[in-house]
Amino acid sequence: MVSNNLESDLREILHSIIIGLCLDGECYAFAIAMHRCLSWPMIGLMQGELIRHAGVVDPDGNIWDCRGKVGEKEFGEPFLDIKFPYETRPITEEQLKVVAPLLSNREPFIESLSKKAQMVWPELPWKSDTLVVRVRAFAEELEALSRKHSLWIYGNLPTALPAIAEGDGEEKGYALKAVMGGYMINRSFQS
Repeated sequence: MVSNNLESDLREILHSIIIGLCLDGECYAFAIAMHRCLSWPMIGLMQGELIRHAGVVDPDGNIWDCRGKVGEKEFGEPFLDIKFPYETRPITEEQLKVVAPLLSNREPFIESLSKKAQMVWPELPWKSDTLVVRVRAFAEELEALSRKHSLWIYGNLPTALPAIAEGDGEEKGYALKAVMGGYMINRSFQS
């Protein structure tokens, strides 16, 4: 069984970074990242004809922005110059690139935001080509291979190279742990 544990401290740090960057600054890039990795439609908080803030809408109609799932009223609360009830509209990546032409040159940043979001909200239905889904699939296949040969990869220390040990039948599978640079994998045992 593959587990995906993200230390709550790291999750909070990553979430704070996302909020700090994207609440009133890089929200367009964040909306694009979420849209691309989840296929959820984007929504814009309108200030006249200007897209003031951007997010995505999940299949249940909930709005998500850098803060996570937010209510319709909460979506616009940080913007004191816009009053509830807010005007929102479906928007496209092309529309955001008209409002912020530099987005066309921000692909590495958009990709970085998507990876951070995957670590903060691993339970979302990420597309099959996203990092979190690929890491889980790799760990599941590695677990099957380890069970077949009764050989397990493990690490003694986070700074040491991994080792291979014979299985003793008590292995639960592999545990994944998100870290700033990606994911760590280690065998886990029955409790």
